[in-house]
Parts: sequence; structure tokens; C-alpha cells
Amino acid sequence: MTQQSKTRDDISREQAARIDKRNMRKRFIFRCVLVLLLAVIAVILSLTVFFKTAAVTVKGTTIYKDEQIIKASGIKTGDNMFLIRRKTVQQSVEKSLPYIGNLTISRRLPGTVVLNVTPAKAAYTVKYAKGYAYLSKSGKVLATAEKNPCSNTAMLSGIKTSSLITGSQAKFSSTATDKIFIQLNEKFKEYKITGITALDLHDITFVGLSIGGI
Repeated sequence: MTQQSKTRDDISREQAARIDKRNMRKRFIFRCVLVLLLAVIAVILSLTVFFKTAAVTVKGTTIYKDEQIIKASGIKTGDNMFLIRRKTVQQSVEKSLPYIGNLTISRRLPGTVVLNVTPAKAAYTVKYAKGYAYLSKSGKVLATAEKNPCSNTAMLSGIKTSSLITGSQAKFSSTATDKIFIQLNEKFKEYKITGITALDLHDITFVGLSIGGI
């Protein structure tokens, strides 16, 4: 009789334990769903209500007015600060305003977007069929002119160009020339070589370089 009573108690305890486990599992699932729901609500609020752009400012000095840079960026008050496409803004500004060499975006909460700009300077003049093109050290086409090479730049010769579009990278007919041009300018910067007046890439295995008119 006692043994039979213990067995029933054991069964009752096992059933109670199973019920407790099921309840714990339900409570865990409920908490997970609740946390997920709150996270979704937080994201929706951050994209629609919070982090709206209240002001756009420019940091850095270039030949352009702040208003021109802000307009070229396409960023407007009311835009969500964290939905701004940095790459798109950077490409838009650097293409439409060629004398901006680099642009980065930073945010200052609660609502300020800062456009950090550095200027691009003409370093080379290239003569082509329609006149002259002025290039930065990175090879970006800053401007073109029918007459008069840009003063205080090095004449770049011995190359053929396939594309010279203002605001875009100059494209040379040879990819090898593209590479050597970039590599040379990296080395000029690394070794602080200045005062270059002419660069001849007619033979990329034997580059012609003139410094200070020599």
C-alpha cells in the first residue's frame, strides 16, 4: 500500500515538473517575442521620428561656398541621419565640385550632419586634342581649357588619354600607364618630392622627371 502511494506521488511530481517546464518554455518564448517586438518598434521610431537632420554644416576650406557643397550633397533637413548614403553623397559632391578632393561625413547628435572636405589641387597639365586638362595627384580631372596650361603644374607628357571628364578620374589608353602614374605619385608623397615641373611617361620603364626646371 505504501509502495503504491509513493509511486503515485512520483507520478504527480513528474507531471508537475513537465507542466513547469512547458510553462517556463512558454514564458521564455514570450519574452523573446516581446524583446524582438520592442527592437522592431525602436528601429521604426529611429527611422521615422528620431535622428532627423536638423542642420548640415561644412568643415574645411575649399574654393566653393558652404551652400554649394550642401546643395551638391543632396542632404536635406528632415532626412534621417543614419540613412544617409555616404558613398553616394561623396561621389555626388566630388564629381559636381571637382576641386573637392575628399569628403567624409560625420554626425553630431541630436541632429547635425557635418561634411568634412579637403581641397583638390591641380598638379599636372595634360595636352590633348581639345586643349588642356588639369589633373590632381590622384589623376582626377579638375578642369579643362582650350588655351593656356595651368600655371604651377607639371606638364604630363608621353601618354594617350581615352577619357578626360571633369570630376572623374582621367583614363589613359594603357592600364599600365594608369598604374605607374598612381604609383609614382604615391612615391613622390612618401619621399616628399616636390617642385616637379615635368613628367614623361612615354617609356614607363624609364620615366622622365624634371624638378625645378632641371
